[in-house]
Amino acid sequence: MATEEVPYFTNAETGYVPAKLAHRTSSFQPLSLFRFVLNHVIPDTVRFLVQLIPLILSGLVGMVVPSKRKSIHGHTALVTGGANGLGRALCLRLAQEGCHVAVVDIDLAGAKRTVEDVRLLGVKSEAFLADIANYEAVDRLRLEVESKLGPVDVLVNNAGLLAVLSLSEGKATDLERIINVNLLSHFWTIRAFMPGMITRQRGHIVGIASIAAYFPVGRFIPYTVTKYAVRALMESLNSELRMDGLEHTVHTTCVYPALIATRQQFMDMLDKLNFLKRFYVFTPEQVANQVVRGVLINKRETIRTFVDGMKQRRRGYILAVSSILGYIPMPRAVSYVATKFAVRGMMQALERELAMDGFGETICATTLFPTFIATRKELMDLLSDLSLDEKLAILTPESVADTAVEGMLRGHRSIYAAPFFIRLFMYLSELLPRCSSTMQSLHNIGQTPYQKALSGKPPSSARTPKSPLETVSFVASVVLDVVTFFVLLVPIIVQFFVGLTRKASRKNISGWTALVTGGANGLGRDICLQLAETGCHIAVVDLDDVNGAQTVADIRKLGVKAQFFKADVSSFEAVTNLKREVSSKLGPIDILVNNAGVLPLMSLREGTPEDLKKVIEINLLSHLWTLRLFTDDMIQRKRGHIVAIASIASYLPTERMITYVASKYGVRGLMGSFASELHNEGVDEYVRTTTVYPCFIKTRLELMDALKKMGIKNRVPILRSETVARAVVGGILYNKTHVYLPKESSIFGSTFGKAVSP
Repeated sequence: MATEEVPYFTNAETGYVPAKLAHRTSSFQPLSLFRFVLNHVIPDTVRFLVQLIPLILSGLVGMVVPSKRKSIHGHTALVTGGANGLGRALCLRLAQEGCHVAVVDIDLAGAKRTVEDVRLLGVKSEAFLADIANYEAVDRLRLEVESKLGPVDVLVNNAGLLAVLSLSEGKATDLERIINVNLLSHFWTIRAFMPGMITRQRGHIVGIASIAAYFPVGRFIPYTVTKYAVRALMESLNSELRMDGLEHTVHTTCVYPALIATRQQFMDMLDKLNFLKRFYVFTPEQVANQVVRGVLINKRETIRTFVDGMKQRRRGYILAVSSILGYIPMPRAVSYVATKFAVRGMMQALERELAMDGFGETICATTLFPTFIATRKELMDLLSDLSLDEKLAILTPESVADTAVEGMLRGHRSIYAAPFFIRLFMYLSELLPRCSSTMQSLHNIGQTPYQKALSGKPPSSARTPKSPLETVSFVASVVLDVVTFFVLLVPIIVQFFVGLTRKASRKNISGWTALVTGGANGLGRDICLQLAETGCHIAVVDLDDVNGAQTVADIRKLGVKAQFFKADVSSFEAVTNLKREVSSKLGPIDILVNNAGVLPLMSLREGTPEDLKKVIEINLLSHLWTLRLFTDDMIQRKRGHIVAIASIASYLPTERMITYVASKYGVRGLMGSFASELHNEGVDEYVRTTTVYPCFIKTRLELMDALKKMGIKNRVPILRSETVARAVVGGILYNKTHVYLPKESSIFGSTFGKAVSP
């Protein structure tokens, strides 16, 4: 622990000093571009490729040479949430390796029972009562543990809360408690115990995340947010340790388990959802074995999935339902096609991985590619309206299920539930135009309650010999279908190419009311001004009332209404009062832009605990509060748009910015889960979401100075706030779900991250 903690934020209203903007000409300058490529792009690319070589070699060696196991015998491990479930299993498993164990929990009776069982394994153990969501409590815990068991060598951040609730359910304090326990506690324990590990040159930090850190899920929004953030925290921490030359001193492991049989309430809920019969549920002991194995071989990530359970039993079948569109890309159904292509690619990769690991013969990975299936009534009605129900082969769910199960049991890797001419088309798909407009209205499918389609008599599975006349008739029917298909394809192709030159429809937001947090300066101010140019009335929210008043004055010159509201958006009570005040002066909010944020360039060991908490509260919790309070009104009025300003750091864990990166990963998970929930509730057609991922923006002068000191100011894209604001407003006008700035960052994000690393 540092002897003196120097605060990073001097106060809640740190003065805004705008960055000095260098003059840029809009004319194209080939010489400057060539110089930039020669001095920066080529060296960065070469360095990235050079750094990639040892990583590839290390990966190849790791495939044939077993990982070296380290000894943790005699080390002291601290496990949070160690009284029950996975935490208890971790304590016992660490004790089997010879570790002394500090069991930390708010369930002191359960912790003492765990201690008794740990001591039976011949090691020392003590129970500690502590609320790890509180930094002062964690600091006292450190002193108490060191006095009884000695310094901590292995830190396992396991404690967490899993609540199945939406943002509008429960109390605001419930949401805050989830953030504090599932996320902030990791900051506090790492901050308290890691300095001692660095001093002794020995340590291992384990973060228990969740598979939800990769898959945002509706109804689990607060939980998903925290697990995305934990994932970012651990990745950024590992990066920072490497930058400081400590990667061989303090190791990290992040664990992403799937379903674990812990609390009975959780198991009852899974049983009601029929998950227990459909998915493999791990025991705490199975997960604990993998976690400790990760510690022993210094594995950075450990993911426990359903496939691992099959590997343990050396048997299993995996059936993934893709679609015939997993082969045939079509416009007007881009998102659906993308997911089906992804399923196809995922299963191909899984098949190769199983074969490489020696499970190719015992675990069968099968992908199903069906055409249209008579499931939802609205799908059948749509096809009928398009006069396609008699022209397309509509399969019954029963026939597809029979085909899928039979093919899976026979060990087929791919199953095509499709007529002959579509299979033929698949073979020719690389040479033929691949587009269709029949999916233009299918986005609505699945947004309404399920209603079984009325199907006729299912075809008989019995095969009877065909007469010559029937055979000729069948062949003629196939030929006619193929000709009809290509005839129908002509106007589709024409429509597709016309669509390439036609601009996307732009919605009219004139007269709407927009609320922009952090709207007094920088990006927030430019967003306010550009929204005002579209005819929006603006509520400018900030703590800087001087610049906020100036922004309001500039907005009113554009002929719209504007008001300044001073509010601390990190406080739920303040946001509640803000909503009441805005509604009385400007009316209900139609556009919510969550822009307020802070970017501290500091390690977990720098600043004060209050600084770290402030970053999470402003950058992440404020989004929860505004979404909770303003979304319901948008749903009731059937009009609204929610914008979250995230960061390219939502994809690129970066050292010296750990807290910031964790908060932006959390925003990414929040918006993904929130969009999923809106879709499930059938309201995503009129309440839209946009998440913006900009690179560095030239706003505050201190940020530009910091980038210059880091030596990367001339090597990364530095964006003008006006440019980003224009893209944000464009995302609203054209209903874009994601906006990346620069656009290349969505493709080259990982390469960019390698290039700027020292």
